Amino acid sequence: MIPRWPIAIAVGVGHAAALALLLGPGVRGRSDDQVANETVVTTASLIIEEKHSPVKEPAPEITLASPQIHPTALQEIEFISDEWGDVSGVVAPASAPQLSRFQPVEAATFARRAGLAAGQVATVVLVVEVLADGKAGAVQISRSSSDSKVDEAAVSYARLLRWIPGTEEHQAKAMRVSLPITLAWSA
Repeated sequence: MIPRWPIAIAVGVGHAAALALLLGPGVRGRSDDQVANETVVTTASLIIEEKHSPVKEPAPEITLASPQIHPTALQEIEFISDEWGDVSGVVAPASAPQLSRFQPVEAATFARRAGLAAGQVATVVLVVEVLADGKAGAVQISRSSSDSKVDEAAVSYARLLRWIPGTEEHQAKAMRVSLPITLAWSA
């Protein structure tokens, strides 16, 4: 173990050297007796700033109601928020087509029609023409799944999807989009 007193002496000598540099030329040119008789006074001030914290209020308790809906009774789901307001008339100056928030069809039905087993997954990449009215126009296969039944099911599914049309200069326009379709279902 290293003794601490050499470290304390080194720190003291370092502080003395720093003090001599701070006193500068006023000390030079005087005799050691004159310097030894002087008293050096150092003052320091400490400013403590109090930080104000925001007022903390307890959050109100919220109880969410659970709707009682049979899972097979759902035909379509629409996600809306009161904060959004009416967004049906909002048309951007330029935008790409987007899938609508709710769809009348689900991919699992088409996966069963294609003959896929439960848990089996197949993906087809399509090019879909989205018309100005939000309906799907021409649908072409960009990358096949290597199974013609799966490809046909994916094309049928894509033709039934609802779209928000793309816009140019605030006008809805027909546009083409690349759309990967993954068909799967679980038992």
